[in-house]
Amino acid sequence: MPREGSARERVARAEEILKANIGDPRLSPSVLARKLNVDLPTFSRAFKQLTGKTCTHYIATERIRIAKDLLVSDGGLVKEIASRVGFRNPNYFTRRFRAMEGLSPTTYRRQRRGNS
Repeated sequence: MPREGSARERVARAEEILKANIGDPRLSPSVLARKLNVDLPTFSRAFKQLTGKTCTHYIATERIRIAKDLLVSDGGLVKEIASRVGFRNPNYFTRRFRAMEGLSPTTYRRQRRGNS
């Protein structure tokens, strides 16, 4: 049981690191595992077990969640918002956003601002 507690602590710490560094395009499961001094397979297994998502999917989900907030509240260009949430390539950001949300960032912004 102590191992599970430490795994929970590591995953909680990983979530903190992730949120504090979401704009860093180098952020990845291996970077998080290194910061936590744990090997990648052990970290990945614990992360998925405790969150229900792979770390890679969790990072992408967080980036898109923050981007959605910025699209509505910020007047910046989509490519600027993509960069702020850690996407190096704005076209890739748009593809990921569309895959996860079912519409483009621009359409999402237009619809949400129209509903505000």
